[in-house]
Amino acid sequence: MITRGSVRGLVLDYGGVLTLAQDAASVEGMVEHLGVEEGLFRRVYREWRPGFDAGRVSGEGYWRGVIGDCGLDPEGVEIGRLIELDVQSWTQLNPAMVGFVREVRSRVHRLAILSNMTQTTLVWMRKHFEWLALFDACVFSCEVGVNKPDAAIYALCARRLGVPAGECLFVDDSAENVRGAQEAGMAAIRFESVDQFLAELGIYALARE
Repeated sequence: MITRGSVRGLVLDYGGVLTLAQDAASVEGMVEHLGVEEGLFRRVYREWRPGFDAGRVSGEGYWRGVIGDCGLDPEGVEIGRLIELDVQSWTQLNPAMVGFVREVRSRVHRLAILSNMTQTTLVWMRKHFEWLALFDACVFSCEVGVNKPDAAIYALCARRLGVPAGECLFVDDSAENVRGAQEAGMAAIRFESVDQFLAELGIYALARE
């Protein structure tokens, strides 16, 4: 259990923490591109996501599955446009949190991203987000074949950081993922806003070594 002064590994989620919530305009664009009812689209989009996040399904395969389950013929849909809009929806940065990463880098021993992530979005991120180099470890589900909140992905992140889980603090906007981290032995904060996160972070003292 973390006590004051023992946070040696800070682990941040990506979507909803380092970025804003999924961009509504981009989702609307996907719905319009397909010409289907939004509720149906959102349900099918979520149902196919775990396999996509875990790297078991390619971007092309994911969208062919979504399109088919929406009752459409994948051969008649421009899948490249859906991939573009989907990536766009998950890459709207939260400037305050990116600024926090730059500032906290000198105050904490080890820093990680731990995220459920699709390969298509990750390729775009690595091309455009130079600040990813500030992290000592980047654990993305599509590369390791495991999604949060599976205990294995938290353990893997701690190993890659070289910091025991009990000295790691995890931050995520999902209550389910926060519980998963806690069950894996990490302290955790559920992210709701930058101000709320910084206030809760204040009860911990980050260790540089």
